[in-house]
Amino acid sequence: MPFGSNGPNSLSDPQVQAFLFPTYHDRGRTETTIYNATLSGALWTLPAGDLGVAVGYEHRREDGRFVPDAFNQAGLNTGLPATTTQGSYSLDEAFLELSVPILAEVPGAHELSLSLATRYSDYDTFGDTTNSKAGLTWRPVEELLVRGTWAEGFRAPSIDNLYGGVGGSFEFYTDPCGNGPGNVAGNGPCTRDGVPADFIQLGQAGIPCATFPCQTGFQFLTGSNPDLTPEEAVSRTAGIVYSPRWLEGLDLTLDWYEFEIENLIAEDSVDDILTDCYVRDVASRCAAFTRDPVTRVITTLNFGLTNKGRLDTEGWDFGVRYRLPETAWGDFGIDWQTTYISEYTITADDNPDTVPAPSVSLAGTFRTRSNLTLDWQMGVLGASWTARYYSGMKESCVVTDDFDPDYCDQPDYAAPDVPDGVPLRTVGSNTFHDLQLRVETPWNATVSLGANNVTNHRGPIMFTSPNNQFAYYGGFDIGRFVYMKYQQRF
Repeated sequence: MPFGSNGPNSLSDPQVQAFLFPTYHDRGRTETTIYNATLSGALWTLPAGDLGVAVGYEHRREDGRFVPDAFNQAGLNTGLPATTTQGSYSLDEAFLELSVPILAEVPGAHELSLSLATRYSDYDTFGDTTNSKAGLTWRPVEELLVRGTWAEGFRAPSIDNLYGGVGGSFEFYTDPCGNGPGNVAGNGPCTRDGVPADFIQLGQAGIPCATFPCQTGFQFLTGSNPDLTPEEAVSRTAGIVYSPRWLEGLDLTLDWYEFEIENLIAEDSVDDILTDCYVRDVASRCAAFTRDPVTRVITTLNFGLTNKGRLDTEGWDFGVRYRLPETAWGDFGIDWQTTYISEYTITADDNPDTVPAPSVSLAGTFRTRSNLTLDWQMGVLGASWTARYYSGMKESCVVTDDFDPDYCDQPDYAAPDVPDGVPLRTVGSNTFHDLQLRVETPWNATVSLGANNVTNHRGPIMFTSPNNQFAYYGGFDIGRFVYMKYQQRF
């Protein structure tokens, strides 16, 4: 009686429970050893202020180990297999920082100062590198600040990035050579790989996929990458802060930024690999998987962390904060923060012939995001309302003889990074509204009652399921979320 409520061999039998639900033991350990010394202070006193200096040295060693249960390592349980993570690295670093006041309290320069910094790093895994930074602060008048920076960046892969274990996964994905959204079936790369133009992607149990992304019936492998190399970056920023004396409580900020990251360490995905191989025709990406010689279904694929060729991004941040003068109806405040991305492109590898892939307005990389908050406080009572704005999105779509124009509104679009072009579908912007009421207690606590997405707004259907396994952008609210929060201050 295996399904009986009582008795031997039923689910209530302790022996059956021990067999079906064994106890697994994973073991992990991390250890960080640091020796450092820092010396800082004023080196000289200049006419505009003290010349500040800081010098230092640091030695750091990182050790890590994670051992999954033996059943997991052998793949003998109902979960996915996993292997051991183990590794270490050490580095020595020395740095120098200077704060240089140039002018102060003179016409045209209420403040003018320069900050300089450089850091030398020597890794036992990647060798040595020197990275520097320079920043300028200029306040021509007291209420106006102009600022700018130039900096080099360096990020070495972590122990988990390099030596992490490998795990299995039955991934959801869309084969560009198949019958899913945004397919390029019959194009040059698909044909060269032996995939016929009428190929139909197969999912679990070899059943043709009808919805996408579709889960594979073959186990793919994902994990760390011992061949990762460090990221190297150059960043530039410039901005102004204006706090006018004629309108107390108002702060305006405008900042421009530009980042260039080479050897970008990124979490790879099945869809990224297949898109680079078949849509963007990046041949080096096609080596990560194999197809069945008869059915042409993808049977093996290795993905995880990878070094992508390059990331270039540029944008603007604009902010307005204003605390209105106190009134008989309480204190009112406005906080409006907006980000505009003018460029966001990723180059799949370092081949000079590879065309960068622009990603602005693809789900997750919105052209414009803006948050506006109105706040009210009167005594112990308060309330706030926030509007969260996301600009429109675009996704690839399928064009057939009977396609719906409302679904694929740019059937003739040809992206510059796609050899044969991919038609696009665009959707409009979305705004979510949040509301919160709060009260401050005599014992220095705050009790809040609120609702995120109080209007129960729903985002558009996204057939490519970005950041999700459903036809919806994974970063949007799903329904209305009501909460109560208690915050105690000590």
